Amino acid sequence: MSGLFFPLVLGVWWKRATREGAIAGILAGIISGTVYLTWVFPKFSVPIWGGVNTPFLGIDHLRFGLIGAPICLVVMVVVSLMTKEPSPATQKLVDDTRIPTGKAILGKQH
Repeated sequence: MSGLFFPLVLGVWWKRATREGAIAGILAGIISGTVYLTWVFPKFSVPIWGGVNTPFLGIDHLRFGLIGAPICLVVMVVVSLMTKEPSPATQKLVDDTRIPTGKAILGKQH
């Protein structure tokens, strides 16, 4: 779940967000969150290099989304800025989604 929040929010509120950025952010957030969870979860935490796997900044296995969400945000923004800007039609769709006019999009209102 930590990799899904920012693509949803930025997809609605940031016209520069791209599909490639959203996909990269989702993958980076989910993968980093999963890796961190297996690192600190007591059942799976196997000491590596003779030490104990201590939580980073005190973030335990119950709050592993705090690792995946910022990584998702950074990756999505960087990849979106590196790829081609969305078409004007897509940007208009974002505006229409964000600022409703009250008109029916798919047909007659009931």
